[in-house]
Amino acid sequence: MVPFSWVDCDAKELLLRTFRRVPFTGTEVLVSNLEIYAMVLGFFAGFIGPFGGFFASGVKRAFKIKDFGDSIPGHGGMTDRMDCQILMGMFTCVWLHSMLMPAELTVGTLMTQILSLTYEDQVRVYEHLKSSLELVQ
Repeated sequence: MVPFSWVDCDAKELLLRTFRRVPFTGTEVLVSNLEIYAMVLGFFAGFIGPFGGFFASGVKRAFKIKDFGDSIPGHGGMTDRMDCQILMGMFTCVWLHSMLMPAELTVGTLMTQILSLTYEDQVRVYEHLKSSLELVQ
């Protein structure tokens, strides 16, 4: 029986395990996309996330603020405790929108982007499309 064969949704690709080659070792492991995403987020949270505290300290020093608050004696305010989570939240948002939920390219989104260009750039897009379509005919 195929694992997760009863799942009938778009998340099925996230759950199905396939053999993947581990870089630099040549061995293969049975892993799902969801597990890979969890490892990436876990790596970022464990190794890069703590640098959010350094970033927040730099912001506090730039604005000459001693603490963001004193709700936790000896530890600063609640924001001081959330520095890592703020950085992790930004990374997770970027990860979701770039890797898991990429924007669909539709005629409407393409036209919105074209209309946001300058007039000269719009004319260049028009000329390029016109020459490309003439080649097709």
